Amino acid sequence: MEGFALSRYLKKELRKSWPIVIFSISRNEEDKEAAMAAGADEYLAKPYGYMEMLISLGDLISKAQRGELA
Repeated sequence: MEGFALSRYLKKELRKSWPIVIFSISRNEEDKEAAMAAGADEYLAKPYGYMEMLISLGDLISKAQRGELA
């Protein structure tokens, strides 16, 4: 299953409160927009820094705990 299709499936059929993070080699803005439209909560393009990843994942966990994920 393609990544964007999987994101849509997870958001629609399973628990919507699960954060979805896309790790991609593409820095293309259109790919990021497509990922977010498919239900991704975060999009990290490689190469990304260790701290960038930790901060992004920490923010997503906090949002999930507060019930703020779409």
